[in-house]
Amino acid sequence: MDNPNKNITGRDFIVFSVLSWFVETGSNSRNISLEIATSGNRVLYVDPPLDRITAYRQATDPNVQRKKEVLKGTRPSVRPLIDRKNIWLMDPVLTLESINFLPDGWIYEKLNRLNAKRLAANVQQAADALGFKNAIVLVDSDALRCCFIKDYLPCTTYLYYTRDFLQGVPYWQRHGRRLEPVHMAKATAVVANSEYLREWAAQHTDKAYYIGQGCNTTHFNPDKDWELPFDLPADNRPKIIYTGYLTSIRLDLDLMIGMAEARPDWDWVMVGPEDDAFASSKLHQLGNVLMLGKKNINIVPAYIYHSDVCINPQAHNEITKGNYPLKIDEYLAMGKPAVATRTEFMKAFGDHCLLADGVDEWISVIDHALQTNTKEQAQHRRTFAMSHSWENNVKEIYGVINQVEADGTNQ
Repeated sequence: MDNPNKNITGRDFIVFSVLSWFVETGSNSRNISLEIATSGNRVLYVDPPLDRITAYRQATDPNVQRKKEVLKGTRPSVRPLIDRKNIWLMDPVLTLESINFLPDGWIYEKLNRLNAKRLAANVQQAADALGFKNAIVLVDSDALRCCFIKDYLPCTTYLYYTRDFLQGVPYWQRHGRRLEPVHMAKATAVVANSEYLREWAAQHTDKAYYIGQGCNTTHFNPDKDWELPFDLPADNRPKIIYTGYLTSIRLDLDLMIGMAEARPDWDWVMVGPEDDAFASSKLHQLGNVLMLGKKNINIVPAYIYHSDVCINPQAHNEITKGNYPLKIDEYLAMGKPAVATRTEFMKAFGDHCLLADGVDEWISVIDHALQTNTKEQAQHRRTFAMSHSWENNVKEIYGVINQVEADGTNQ
C-alpha cells in the first residue's frame, strides 16, 4: 500500500494475540509490538486470559501458574517490560468461560459476548491507569475471543491481523467459519501478511490490505560468530535442516520420511517441538535423522548457520496454500539456500527460493542447491530478506492506519 506518511509516533496501542508474549518460538504480535514501541508509541500487550478448562488441564504450565498468581493478587496484572521502553504486559484479572465445545448458536453467542465484555472492562481499567487515550487496537488472529471486543472497548482504530488461514484449522472451524468473517466486517481494517489472506479478507470487508511479513534480520545474521551447537556433528556430511514446529497439520510427514530414506548419506536435522504424529513417526528410527527438539530462539540461527540447505516441506492443504512461512525469511536472512513446497503463496518466492513437489523432485532440487551455492547467491538472499524487516512491516501497518484515519473510515 502506498502512503507517503507511514510513520506514527506518540500514540497508544492495545495489542491482543492468540499467543502469549512468552511463547518460546517468538510471535508476529510480539515483534510488531516491540517495533511499535521503538517508534515512540506506548503499547499494552494483553496476554491471552485464562479460561476454565485451560486453568484445569494445564495447571502446571508456567504461563498458567503466572496467571493464577495474578488472580490471587500475589503478582501484578500489569507490569512494564524490563528491557524495553513503552511496553506493558498484562495478564487479565479474570477467568473466561470455556465455550468452544458448545454448538454454534445463541447460547454460545451470549457467552462469547459476556467474555468479551468482561475482558474489555478489565483491559480498559488497565489502559485508564496507564493514561492511554484514543487507543489503536490491533488483534492478532484472535478471531473468536475478541470478535466482539470492539463493541465494548473504546478505540479510534481497530485492526484485525490475519496471518494464518484459520478456517482450515480444526479448533477454529466450529465457530470460526461464521465468526471470523463477522470479526473482519466489524474491524476498521484487516491487515494480512499474504495476498491470499488479503483476498480472503476482501470477501468480508472493503478495507483489506496486504502488509507483508517481518523478520528479525538483526538476529538472523550470518556475520555473527555462531558456534557449532553441541548436538550437530562436526563432519562433512551435507546437513539439511528444518526449524520450527513439527506438525502434521502443516508438514508432509511422508515426504520427509521418503527424502530421509532416499538419501542416507545426508543428515536431516529437525529443530523444534513435535506433535504426536511426528513423535511416533519413522523419522526417529532413521540413523541419518537428528530430532533435536525445541531450542531457544536465541540459538536457532546457529543451527541454520552450520547447515547447508534449509527446507520447509509443507503439505498441500487449506492452511498452507496461502500461508507466509516466516522461517523462509529467516533462512534467507542467514544467506542459506531454501527449498520449499510449491504452494500457491511460495510461487511468489520463486526468484529467491527453490520449489519442489514429491520425493524425487525434492531430492533433485536439494542436490542442485548443494552443488551450486555461491557467496554471491547468499548475499542476494540476505539482501532480499532484509527488505522484510519488522521496521518495514510496521511501516505498512502505519500506512493502513494513516489511510483509514485520513479517510474517516475508522469510526
